[in-house]
Amino acid sequence: MTSFRSMAFLIVSSLLVSTAAADVFVVDSVSDAADADERDGLCDVGSGACTLRAALEEANRRPGPDTVLFALDPGGGFIIRPGSELPTIDDPVTIDGTSQPGHAGTPLIELDGSAATGFPHGFRITGGNTRLESLSIHSFRNSSIRLSSRGGNEVVGCLIGARPNGSTPGSGLNGIYVFESPGNRIIDNLIANSTSHGVHVSGLGSGGTIVQGNVLGLADDGVTPAGNGLRGISIVDAPDCVIGGPDDGEGNVVMASGTEGIAIVEAGSGGAVVTGNRVGGGGTLRNFVGLFVNGASDCRIGGDTLGAANVVSGNFT
Repeated sequence: MTSFRSMAFLIVSSLLVSTAAADVFVVDSVSDAADADERDGLCDVGSGACTLRAALEEANRRPGPDTVLFALDPGGGFIIRPGSELPTIDDPVTIDGTSQPGHAGTPLIELDGSAATGFPHGFRITGGNTRLESLSIHSFRNSSIRLSSRGGNEVVGCLIGARPNGSTPGSGLNGIYVFESPGNRIIDNLIANSTSHGVHVSGLGSGGTIVQGNVLGLADDGVTPAGNGLRGISIVDAPDCVIGGPDDGEGNVVMASGTEGIAIVEAGSGGAVVTGNRVGGGGTLRNFVGLFVNGASDCRIGGDTLGAANVVSGNFT
């Protein structure tokens, strides 16, 4: 029978063939221990184990794009509970939850912030060109994900404020907060029960952010409301953002928001394109306001094809 440590070796060996210039770190422990020596290029907390914290410490010290994979033993569970905020990611890295053996679509790896001291984010990313894929991130007092400074980041297929078991413990502030960071892609995530906004894109430097294929304000069953406290999608002074799209799977589903389902506000938010979204569902799935645009010019809402139309209905106003 192949051990998880052997499986981790096989994963790394196969990847090194095609990513010779990058470092690959395989997380095999749910512990929150730090790396024993950040200068040696090895993810090792001193016992031979590799934790997520140690992997990020090593990745930050190694210039260029790195990869973090997972090979956790199911006997120890898949929940990582940091005791404090993880290291800010200041160099490009891919954190790939699909690499965990047994992954079949729904994220298995959970980052649970309920035990973290202070006012922590789940991931704080400043290095740009970083990809988070198929992770569950929840229960942090601050935003689950903050993208700032360098752009080109991707958040794909994650549960934000939600767990793989279907519960929605939420995020302390925003699900995903983009601040002065351009050209990010937020794709195919479930974002639920944030105290403030589901996705909040702010600042002139955050232009060109793409928000597509996400479900906001619903639990994973697609029925139970798990609304974000204020806006579902909030664009503030960020130009040329794309919300949804005309092709299958590109539109966002936005339900049960405390204020607006989608809001595009301030002069700097001009040039937004909003197509193919479903906003509001009646009853407990109503947003207070479906779609709100104020102060932003040259925005395109809908289009001349059926796929580009937004369905905005079943909201309070």
